[in-house]
Amino acid sequence: MLKSAIALLLFAAAPATAQTLWQNVDTGMTESQVLAAQPTAMQNPEPTTLSGGAKCSLHIQNYFLLNSPYEVCFFFLDKRLIQVTFGHRGDLFKGDYEGLVDALTSKYGEPLSNRQTSLGFSANWVLNNGVNISVFYMDKLLPLLNLVYQTRLASEAEKL
Repeated sequence: MLKSAIALLLFAAAPATAQTLWQNVDTGMTESQVLAAQPTAMQNPEPTTLSGGAKCSLHIQNYFLLNSPYEVCFFFLDKRLIQVTFGHRGDLFKGDYEGLVDALTSKYGEPLSNRQTSLGFSANWVLNNGVNISVFYMDKLLPLLNLVYQTRLASEAEKL
C-alpha cells in the first residue's frame, strides 16, 4: 500500500511529456503541427537563434495583446517546439509590463517572483503542468518587453 502511494505521488509530480505552452501548442510539436494549430503562423524569413541553439523558425508577425502589437516566435530545437516568446513591437512603456503582469496574475494567480532587476523588471509563474511563464521588461540599454512560455524551470528542477 505504501509503495503504491509513493509511486502515485512520484507519477503525479513528474511533468507530462508534452505540456501546453500557449493556447493549443505543446512542447515537442513539429513545425507542421504548429502551423496546423496556429493558422496565422508562418515561416520566419529572418529566424533569430537563442544561445542554446533554438531557432524562431515560425512566427506570427502581428499579434495584438492588451492593445499592443507583438511578434510571436515559436522556437524549435532538434525540430521540436521548446518555447513561445512574445516580443513587444512599437513604443514601450512600463505600463505595458504592468498590464501583462496584471493579466497573467488574473489568469494564473500571484507570480512566484516579481522584482526589479539591474536592467528593468521581471515576473515569473510556474504552472501545475510544468510550464513557466516569464515577463521581462528592460528599460536600460534598449527598450525590451518579452513574454516567454517554456519548460526550462521544470526541467532544471527535475535535476535537483
